[in-house]
Amino acid sequence: MTTSGSDPDTGVTGWPQAPTGASSATLPEPPETGDPAVDAVVLALAATVEEPLQAQVEAFDRAHRMLQDRLSDVEG
Repeated sequence: MTTSGSDPDTGVTGWPQAPTGASSATLPEPPETGDPAVDAVVLALAATVEEPLQAQVEAFDRAHRMLQDRLSDVEG
């Protein structure tokens, strides 16, 4: 398994990338953030790893909205 390096937008480093042809059984569990709402979003995204691309795009759109709402709650 390789790592992605550093994401310039988030600063997150070393997020594992699944090798080509990997199944969800070989992927690591996503990290816990300590925020139950954020953790639920991350787990929901992880559950789409073997879904068709369109389902993944829809899941990322939902996750983006939910995370924006959560950030607004924290900042508000």
